Amino acid sequence: MVLRTDYTNATVALDVHALAHNDVNAAVNALQAAPAAPVRRAINNQTGTTYTPVLADENKMVTLSNAAAITVTLPSNATTAFPIGAEIEFLWLGVGKPTFTNGSGATLNAAVGKAISARYGKVSAKKIATNDWVLYGNTGT
Repeated sequence: MVLRTDYTNATVALDVHALAHNDVNAAVNALQAAPAAPVRRAINNQTGTTYTPVLADENKMVTLSNAAAITVTLPSNATTAFPIGAEIEFLWLGVGKPTFTNGSGATLNAAVGKAISARYGKVSAKKIATNDWVLYGNTGT
């Protein structure tokens, strides 16, 4: 007998006979073979000329849209205690170019500049240590 359960359009099949006979490995293998549900990031639309991410932005996409230039400040741990490993995506939608800076006590590094390189480009900010952020993706000057 096989038990089927639908989780967000992903079907997981478990062999009830294997579970009844304590075949945990068979059950784990069935779960690992199941297709993963799609990852969808929530969107936080920002229309001002300045923005400092908040804890609720972790694992979200922040859109940046204004006719004037936009400055995004990545905070120190004392200001906003994002966990190490936190990640935020930023998407440039408006005409004003977004640039990124570090807040007081924080460090921000990027390979090619601390701005989004072109309209409709996307960058991600990842917190890699207590007060250290890395900007990567469509970065530019």
